[in-house]
Amino acid sequence: MLHKHPCDRFPTGVWKSPNTIQIGEKTFHSQKAAKDHVRQLLARIGACDRVEAPEDVAMLRALVMRLPHHNSKLKNLQDFSISKLKLNPAALEVNIIRTDNTIRTISWLACVTGVFKSPKTRLLGAFRFAVHSQVQTFRNRSKATITDCDLCGNALNGLFHVDHVNQFEGLVKAFKASVDGSPKFPPLSGLCEQTDGTHRMMFNPADSAYKTAFQSYHRANAILRVLCPSCNLTRDKKRWRRA
Repeated sequence: MLHKHPCDRFPTGVWKSPNTIQIGEKTFHSQKAAKDHVRQLLARIGACDRVEAPEDVAMLRALVMRLPHHNSKLKNLQDFSISKLKLNPAALEVNIIRTDNTIRTISWLACVTGVFKSPKTRLLGAFRFAVHSQVQTFRNRSKATITDCDLCGNALNGLFHVDHVNQFEGLVKAFKASVDGSPKFPPLSGLCEQTDGTHRMMFNPADSAYKTAFQSYHRANAILRVLCPSCNLTRDKKRWRRA
């Protein structure tokens, strides 16, 4: 059997890899190359209230065009702006400014990769935000009392991460198993995004009783510890045990 050369699929005779990413008129042969290009573009533009250069506006528009339902996202587009992430000021994000002056933030990384937060990830984010103050309290208290990593024993030198000994996802699963289906807690009404610019997910106000119940469960069952960044980022995050 004869096998056609890959170039036969393209009139120009230029073979395109399945991993090829097209953004406007630019072609990238890997996600890394596309991400590096967009990072450099945003760094060159810098944080601004309005992207001025027509070629930069065209590139950002082409980037958004890679999103599902891009037409609705670009509807009534007036300008693009670039801002620093609230939780990571070293990183930049893209905003769409509409003619009614409303602003919508777009994940440029999702534009490149086509990967979006799953419903599970969004839900876990809401659970994490529900106990954020508990974790922060532990963090602030630990700064004055803990000097070494709980796993490797190395000095923290002021750089540490707060970690759940009994993995957070396991705590959520155990909590959900104990309350899901209970008449006391009807199905969740949905999730909403923080309006403080951090884009963190949170429970709707209608589900405040559910959130409060998890806060109590976490306070009673979570075991927190302090790790150095290296141990926290390399440890096995899939294993967990019930407190």
